[in-house]
Amino acid sequence: MTYILTLTTLISWTGLLLAQFQLFNLCSLFSIVFLFAFILRIFFKEEFPSFKLKIHFSKHTLFLTLILLASALFYLKPHEYITGHWDPGVYLNTGYHIAQHGSIEITDPLLSQMTSEEMKIFVDPKPGTPLYPGFYLKNALDGTFIPQFYHVYPVWISIFFKIFGAHGALFVNFVFSLLALWTWALLVEEISNRRVAFMATILLGLSIPQIWITRFPASEILSQYFIFSVLYTFLKFEKEKKKFWGVLAGLSLGAALLTRPTGILLLPNLAFHLAFRERPKLKRSDLSWATPLALASLHLVLQGYFFTKYYLHEISHFFILNLQERKIILLGTLTLSTFFLFHLIWRKTKWKYSVGTLAKWLLATILLSLGIYAYFIRPRSGYGPDDPNLICLSWFMGPPSIILAIFGITAWSDQELKRKNLFVFSSFLSECLFFLYKKSILSTYPWALKRFVPLVVPSIAIFAAYALEKMTRKIPRARGLILSGLCGLLILPPLVKGHAFLRESDQKGMISFLTELAQKLDPEGIYLLERDFLAVPLQHLCELKTLVLPEPSKFPEVEPVLIRWIREGQHLYYLGHPEKPYSEKLQFERAQIQLPQLNTSLLEPSYMSYPKKIKKIQIAPSLYKISELTSAIEKEKDFWIDIGEERIGLLNGFDRAKRFKEKEKKSFFWARWTTGKASLILPCFNSQIPQELILHISGFRGKTSPSNQDEISRLSLWVNDTLLAKDIALPNDFTTLRLPIPEKLLDRKEGRCILTLESNVWKPSEKGIKGFPYQLGVLLDWIKIRKSLHPQDDLRKP
Repeated sequence: MTYILTLTTLISWTGLLLAQFQLFNLCSLFSIVFLFAFILRIFFKEEFPSFKLKIHFSKHTLFLTLILLASALFYLKPHEYITGHWDPGVYLNTGYHIAQHGSIEITDPLLSQMTSEEMKIFVDPKPGTPLYPGFYLKNALDGTFIPQFYHVYPVWISIFFKIFGAHGALFVNFVFSLLALWTWALLVEEISNRRVAFMATILLGLSIPQIWITRFPASEILSQYFIFSVLYTFLKFEKEKKKFWGVLAGLSLGAALLTRPTGILLLPNLAFHLAFRERPKLKRSDLSWATPLALASLHLVLQGYFFTKYYLHEISHFFILNLQERKIILLGTLTLSTFFLFHLIWRKTKWKYSVGTLAKWLLATILLSLGIYAYFIRPRSGYGPDDPNLICLSWFMGPPSIILAIFGITAWSDQELKRKNLFVFSSFLSECLFFLYKKSILSTYPWALKRFVPLVVPSIAIFAAYALEKMTRKIPRARGLILSGLCGLLILPPLVKGHAFLRESDQKGMISFLTELAQKLDPEGIYLLERDFLAVPLQHLCELKTLVLPEPSKFPEVEPVLIRWIREGQHLYYLGHPEKPYSEKLQFERAQIQLPQLNTSLLEPSYMSYPKKIKKIQIAPSLYKISELTSAIEKEKDFWIDIGEERIGLLNGFDRAKRFKEKEKKSFFWARWTTGKASLILPCFNSQIPQELILHISGFRGKTSPSNQDEISRLSLWVNDTLLAKDIALPNDFTTLRLPIPEKLLDRKEGRCILTLESNVWKPSEKGIKGFPYQLGVLLDWIKIRKSLHPQDDLRKP
């Protein structure tokens, strides 16, 4: 294990430095790492553990192996959450980019082709403005931007990507979760004994949070591994007084600091340990960990200035505004200070038993009070009931586990707490206090559970395991049966409750789908997408040029940029919904290419609880070639706008698209409600040919029949400032509404036409309809601008 700890810390530091200097590649990485390892071997020749391939098949090894295998069975289905707009997409696509380009910095060739005025359309050119969610613009002149978060985890993704491919990159957490459990077992055994280590490893490895975050591509598992490494190597250093363990502890602490900002939480506990250690005077050998820690601190400062300053600014802004975090820090500091004050008095006085007992019960009282406050007294934060908030996630969130943990903390502090364990004990205790005081970061954000995985969940696990083992010490004959039964009660219910989730893989098949999609597309083309959902992985995994279109109101400003690119010979495409967008100056021609489709699952969190709802989604993109609209014939053709399918062109005042079933048919269509007053862009009327506007529309107001005229939907329409119709009564079923275009709206050579729909509103909640939090107006399916009047024309949806 020592060699694994050494290599992983060296690879993390070296890989991060190479990526920051734009020099990352596997050959350089492993050459430098083995050189560093060789230097360490020379400097610490006598202390460096000898490499042995012998495996002792003891009962201890067998039990630990079985625990790791049982945990691995649940970890084997990583989520393919590589799409944009969320943390995993940032981590994974950053790793893909590092693997292919050797640098954390990303240069966007499309941004570098834009003027500052054009760039304002797609992204504000000020530094620190996100291009996509999670990607901050560094330099508007050359189009460079930097992903947010710390970048040690993306470095490991890039290593796995280079060796095992895109699918293999998803198994970084799988590997490090097993390494973390192995280190965890060694750590707990150092603190207590093997029985406690087995219990703590079972409770941690098979807990729902550990399973979920291992399969979820985020940096918490890697952070957890380095935190365990810090605690384990520091204990070995205190026990054996070998400089090598001190250096390894410093390297591990540096890696933890560079992996996630939460690694900084270890530093106050290290200070407590130094203040209450057995030998108050520090010797030079006691600070062998200080040199690598100082180097890590310097690296952290330089990284914060050159690579993560926008991310750190965002984090600091959040914590400064959130006064609750100050209370947590203050509460933890006061509690720890009180505990160590009593501990110091106990050591200096003759009344050890009475003062020690008082300190123990004072600590138990504080913890129990916090537990009662957290579950029953604490006021709501956000909206909705706060009681079920994160409690059903796993055993560690429930009152039985909290009671066991409190018993374990007090028993441990009373009998087996040694000064050399203060660093570990204070780290666990402070994290438990944090959890008890505040169960979640944001009450309406269940995914904040991952914040607790690195140390809070293990803290509850070790204290509960110690309590279980202590309870069965006096009955050795029934020890195994009792421990098995208690662990089963803590572990099996949440596993059974979360069985549907454990069978599913979020966005399963996404990598294969994107790879096949990219093979169908023009590698030299520029692809416009409505959202970064597919744009980010298509750019970084498949290395295509992508650009996310801004909000619909800015679409007319996008047209001159696209026209310039077309005239320069660029191949432009729109990749998105089956229905093409519309433009006054651009033509969208459907490409005759059969694109792949993906039917997959998306896990949705139920309110205030664990993500367990499985939603089936279909991804079926359509491809359009974009060209400049120069043909007068095209301008005279009838123009369709599908309101349910299209988003580009909608301005405001529309609800989300909803699916409806056609009457007496098995097919479905999509439509949108207005929210009282809605507007959208229309092509300018630039022809003398008689025209009319046709709307497929409904005044649906729930299943309740209207009892009086006030409940009938009434609609008024304007084009710019010209009134087309006023107070039209609409039926509950869809109907075709035909309106002639006034002559004064014809011959518009420039400018924009805005269609405004205004109606009275109704509240779905009053009709017993759920899922609509707004006041709704009328229901719109499609609009047709008719350029020619022929009685035989078909008015059905094309």
